[in-house]
Amino acid sequence: MSRDDKEEMNALRAEWVDAEKDLNSEQEMIVRCARYSLVILPSMVVESELRSFCAEVAREKREDGSLPQKDLLRKVKEFLKRDEISIPLPPNWEKIRTLYKTRDCIVHRAGRLKDSNGNTLLAQWLGQIPGLSTTTDRYTKYEILALGREFCEWAHGESSAMFESLSDAAGYSPTRIIYGE
Repeated sequence: MSRDDKEEMNALRAEWVDAEKDLNSEQEMIVRCARYSLVILPSMVVESELRSFCAEVAREKREDGSLPQKDLLRKVKEFLKRDEISIPLPPNWEKIRTLYKTRDCIVHRAGRLKDSNGNTLLAQWLGQIPGLSTTTDRYTKYEILALGREFCEWAHGESSAMFESLSDAAGYSPTRIIYGE
């Protein structure tokens, strides 16, 4: 094999390695984005249903139940604590806050934990919530959230438990808010 052939072969190998790295990077990004979307979508549903729940309670009690877009969980907490409403917070309220801090970290910081406002709360739950961990992105070197299937299942279970608790406390059937029954 001539020197030119060897150089050409080495150049082709290098090109192949770069292409393989790009492919692996794209596959990792697709998996991460898919898992992230499985947190964002349920968060949107929880937000929508919390608004519906508060609106229904407010309508029944003839109170103002409008909630602003920003800081929804804090506003819901204040609403439920009003003397006229007086519905206890669900026992898993802090876990729902963790779900929202996870969502915020994903949406506002692309999963980068260091720069997230919820960093302290999320760090406290790492290793305690199934499927919630961190990893280092091998290209950017940022510490990012790594979400496993278990985390998505956990988020669904905690959201369901929260609505069951709120429905029980308000005297509603669990399907009243979601299905209008």
